[in-house]
Amino acid sequence: MGMRSLLDNQLKPFGILPPQTGILSLLKHLGPQNQITLGEELGIDKATMAQLIAGLEKLRLVDRTTSTQDRRAKFVRITQQGLATLVHLKATSKNVQKEFLKSLTASERRAIQRIIPKLLKANSRES
Repeated sequence: MGMRSLLDNQLKPFGILPPQTGILSLLKHLGPQNQITLGEELGIDKATMAQLIAGLEKLRLVDRTTSTQDRRAKFVRITQQGLATLVHLKATSKNVQKEFLKSLTASERRAIQRIIPKLLKANSRES
């Protein structure tokens, strides 16, 4: 079973998709953001982003507010319930990662943990 399948199965009880975990993480670290910025940061189109946020809003993990400068602009912020859920989601993700990498030696796992962030950083500079 692939890592994505493992993660999907583990997130099912939360009613959350992996990209929604990314949205919650970004909101926690960046504070309230508009939907367009979130979509750009995560590489998610506007329509999909609206659906993902609506799902999080339904679960009361985020809420949307109208900008005081531009009434058309909506800002998304993580709620207290969203912050609490994010703690559980990160633990779940860590367990899935551990399960996925269990066939590797400790040295190989350390190497991957060094290499992946380097690749992600290099690829984010190219876009």
